Amino acid sequence: MTSPIEAMRRRLFGKGQRYHDVFDSEVGRYVLGDLLRRSGCYEGSYIQGDTHGTAFQEGQRAMGLYVANLVNLDEKRLQAMIQRAEQLDRDAASLETGGLYE
Repeated sequence: MTSPIEAMRRRLFGKGQRYHDVFDSEVGRYVLGDLLRRSGCYEGSYIQGDTHGTAFQEGQRAMGLYVANLVNLDEKRLQAMIQRAEQLDRDAASLETGGLYE
């Protein structure tokens, strides 16, 4: 019989593998980088005088970190993915505006 701890480990590993499979492509890495950037993983979540805003931003940040942990990425790779997503967004905006805002 499988112990509860072993069952939990298998379930978490399986979930992590599915997340990894989804994000293991060029498009998937862009989407992951964009999600992590928008979640504010590497930004402060505190808003002085606004407990609700702080809680909201911390919730976004927690979700980004949850996804990052599931795909088992280290900080260096996460930062690189976020930077790549930012660059692709800048490139797309430049194409849309004909390079007017560079």
